[in-house]
Amino acid sequence: MSKTMGIIVNREKEGAVQYARGVIQWLEKKENRVLVTNWLGNRIHRHDLVADKSEIGEISDLVISLGGDGTLCRAARDFAPYEVPLLGINFGGLGFLTEIPISRYRQGLNKILAEDYRTEKRLMLEANLIRNKKKIETCLALNDVVISKRGIPRIINLKTFVGGEFITTYSADGLVISTPTGSTAYSLSTGGPVVHPNLGVVILSPICAHTLAV
Repeated sequence: MSKTMGIIVNREKEGAVQYARGVIQWLEKKENRVLVTNWLGNRIHRHDLVADKSEIGEISDLVISLGGDGTLCRAARDFAPYEVPLLGINFGGLGFLTEIPISRYRQGLNKILAEDYRTEKRLMLEANLIRNKKKIETCLALNDVVISKRGIPRIINLKTFVGGEFITTYSADGLVISTPTGSTAYSLSTGGPVVHPNLGVVILSPICAHTLAV
């Protein structure tokens, strides 16, 4: 069954354009429609495939992320408003989320085309930066949101509320607010637990906490 597929690549990875060109050619031979960003379209000289991210999100049956876990996390942030499924094909270093290696992309995509797959919904976070009671910025995250002290050479005190109720104050270098998907990322390095990705929980992991109990 033919599909419309968007392709997103990690432009900083060596071989990204070459891999993307191969995947596109294979998909088109299977009579699928492919959409790419302007950056990729310029480099493979296929301006007929170019669409902006909103169009890719709105009309794609699937968005393919070519890179590592970081590329997939960025794609999740960009395409979350469109609720389009994502598929990670890994040619980066880390591949917890991108399970299909580039050497086996044909096998993986054949299963997609044959409807032999299942989707998983993952919890995401929305972070709002508020200053002087005004919302300055909003961002989405698949892995985590990090509050840090940046260049301040001392600990910071973070009053923490859940559902409007005060929980505790962390005296630390910062705080990692993680989804279950992100529990194997930065949160884990701070001593946070590994959580099953389908659980509906949020993990709070202080960074270098100045306390004996957190």
